[in-house]
Amino acid sequence: ILKFSPRPSHCSFNMALDKVILRPVAIGYRAVLPAPARESATNFLDNLESPVILLNDLLQGKPGRAGKTIARFGINTVIGFFGFFDPAESMGMERHDEDFAQTMGAWGVSPGPYLVLPFLGPLPPRDTLGFAVDIFTDPVTYLLWDHRTAGIAYYGLDVVDQRHQVIDE
Repeated sequence: ILKFSPRPSHCSFNMALDKVILRPVAIGYRAVLPAPARESATNFLDNLESPVILLNDLLQGKPGRAGKTIARFGINTVIGFFGFFDPAESMGMERHDEDFAQTMGAWGVSPGPYLVLPFLGPLPPRDTLGFAVDIFTDPVTYLLWDHRTAGIAYYGLDVVDQRHQVIDE
């Protein structure tokens, strides 16, 4: 006889991972780094996402948004010291997110059933596939391909940065 628990084991795993590792590291990150340094890290990581956002702007047939993504990337990379600062925002060019899951949604692909995956958390299949495509279309993936330590540091910082942004929720 199969028993269904109200909380799948993957969900419990993810909650335990957050409780034991992610949340404490994010709290330490906040305690050690002052707000301007955290904001610069977020800006830098956001700027590095620009090529993936650009590709998805184009795949969704949004040339105006693609132009804004190119302009933001150029301005923030050159004037904003590789994206550590976001002068494009003060010039009226707000950041936007696009990913391959959103692109598939624009193409009419339904999200599918809700899944809870270890490490990734709750994602429908469309988002899971989109996440994989985004990784393989991200130039940073290939720049860090042969540099395991740098790759772990980069993706680790990204996870900690994202977690600290929702620490109060």
